Amino acid sequence: MGIKKIGTLCLIQKGIKELEQDSNELTLIEHSPYCFGKILDYFRLIELHSQGLMSEEPALPKVQETQKRRFDKVVQYYFPGESSKYILGESKIRPRRWSDCS
Repeated sequence: MGIKKIGTLCLIQKGIKELEQDSNELTLIEHSPYCFGKILDYFRLIELHSQGLMSEEPALPKVQETQKRRFDKVVQYYFPGESSKYILGESKIRPRRWSDCS
């Protein structure tokens, strides 16, 4: 980063530590394209199935172990309530309509 002053470096490190401590409470708009891709692919498959273009109901998204925590956070943020529980495999009851996401 090209920082030469010790005081400036210490302030930056302190700020980073504060952000790390707050990271459990914050959800930023910028989320992983990987996670969004999994969610979008799943909803596309559900739509294809609802139109009769797929015979089998789509399986829940399979997420890499390294992305699991991030994926869970994105799903819970954008799909609170029963929808997130279904997408994350915590509930077997699929919402009647995906517009009923609360």
